[in-house]
Amino acid sequence: MLRLEAREASRFLDRLPLPERVEFIMRASGKERQALVLLTSHPEEVVALFPPEELFFTIKEIGATDALPLISLTTSEQLHLILDIDWWQKDRLRPEKIFEWLRLLFACSEDKVAAWLNTVEFALLVSLFKHFASAFKVGMEEDRLEEIDAFPPFTVDNYYFIRFKKPGVQDTLGRIVEIAREINPKLYFDLMESIIWDVEVESEEDAYKWRQARLAEHGVPTFHEALDIYKPPSIPDPSQVKPVVPSSLIESDIESMAPAPVYPLSVSERPSFVLKVLELISDQELLDRVKREWAHVCNHVVMADVLEFDEMKDIKRGIQKASRYFNIGLEYLGQGQPERARKILQAIPLTEIFRFGYAQAIALKKKAVSMIDKGYVEKELSPADEPWRSLLAGVLRRHPLYYDPFGEDRMGRDDDYRDFGILREVEETRERLEEAELIGRLMKERFTDYGLIKGLPLAACNIQMAIDLTWGTMLFTIVAQKLLNNTPRLWPLTVEELHAFFPKLWAGGSKEKRRKLYPGIKEEMEKILLEPHFSPTPEEQGRITRYLEACHERIEEDMGFLDIHTPMDPRYIHVLLVEI
Repeated sequence: MLRLEAREASRFLDRLPLPERVEFIMRASGKERQALVLLTSHPEEVVALFPPEELFFTIKEIGATDALPLISLTTSEQLHLILDIDWWQKDRLRPEKIFEWLRLLFACSEDKVAAWLNTVEFALLVSLFKHFASAFKVGMEEDRLEEIDAFPPFTVDNYYFIRFKKPGVQDTLGRIVEIAREINPKLYFDLMESIIWDVEVESEEDAYKWRQARLAEHGVPTFHEALDIYKPPSIPDPSQVKPVVPSSLIESDIESMAPAPVYPLSVSERPSFVLKVLELISDQELLDRVKREWAHVCNHVVMADVLEFDEMKDIKRGIQKASRYFNIGLEYLGQGQPERARKILQAIPLTEIFRFGYAQAIALKKKAVSMIDKGYVEKELSPADEPWRSLLAGVLRRHPLYYDPFGEDRMGRDDDYRDFGILREVEETRERLEEAELIGRLMKERFTDYGLIKGLPLAACNIQMAIDLTWGTMLFTIVAQKLLNNTPRLWPLTVEELHAFFPKLWAGGSKEKRRKLYPGIKEEMEKILLEPHFSPTPEEQGRITRYLEACHERIEEDMGFLDIHTPMDPRYIHVLLVEI
């Protein structure tokens, strides 16, 4: 559309009925969306139909300074909701963010500032001024006049005087005071008296209460309300629920001409199973309901998780998290069948579907906590091997995370973790936890609650910290002691024993082509693990085999390229405990 000549594009947009025009423009993103709005003959009519949260995310995506044309077109109701989200951190105002927005409003126009002043909640106006200024009036006690020291008093009527607490704010806030007196003298008088006499904490508490009410009207939760999204599912048997219009729907959204929000789909990556299900829905009313509820879930997750809304990447991460667990919940409830999931989508609120998805991750966390409680691993996750240790670290976070060090989005993440996105990742992690639990139980029994580790002379070894000692290293060291000294015990090898043991390890290969571990070594490791009389089930045997294969590969990678003809430095060996 933007490739068309401006006049032609404008004619095309103006020919569309207003609701369709808005929906068409909302399909674009960021700067393109703003550009399309400005191409219409009556952009204010288009912006007026944008859901407020859609405007908020659009402004954040563009950047507030670049989005001034869009901000200038917002209605008072839209603007107040945007400020209600951006001005607060939990239940406290953010003064630096307030001042930034006030300057943006002036950059739009003084008329925009006046319109905001005419509709702003009075308690909020008082609270923000008390953050930046104090005031007194003629006739007050002399000791109050002594407060005026660093900054000269500011006055517009020689009766009320204002002292601004921070440099650089007088021009902006002083002009707001002047505008207030010009457009509404009573507002000016009440504001000055309240700055003088009101208690700052009480003003902010009142402002917060009014903010909560405004957010509730638009279905946007406060921080504490948003935390409810992480409650366990309230539906014991989802298959028994009859199709209903969920109570989470906001009536004003249904009755208004406002289109359903699209930012959950446009901002997050497309959750694969959800899209398959949506393709089966031909009922536009149902699709709009899903979009609204999806936005409702995203609002809750973002408000609960994102403490500050300055970085779009943090907001996107919250939306992606909501979409991912919605995808998992729908896949779980639908048993992987899109048609079954479609019926679930009609019957159950999306909030509950999200909770079912998130509950799958919480179940993993509970399992990991249980492993620590039973002593299978220590609190610092030793002596688990990698990748089990990293996997455990992920699911034990406040919000469980999937260990994905090589994912396509790794460059955009701060670490190797992300939210679970599909049911297979949950099932894969659950199976790895089952492996770790089994190995941890066997090793705990073998080493009597790991008490033997405390007696090792680690300070004189290549592995000097107990936290770095792993199941695999312990097993391999015991095998080495058995083959060298006919005593299966956990004790470090000497350097001489290391050189005597090394040739016994390999069945083939060379320094240039990685050596392969001798089958007898593999058999001995399994015997040590299963002693004294453990008979695994077929499922347990499969887990033990997978674990041991990973140990074998780690040994080959760590020692398979060493030169047998030169002295080996134990400090560079990680799979075997050796004295330095």
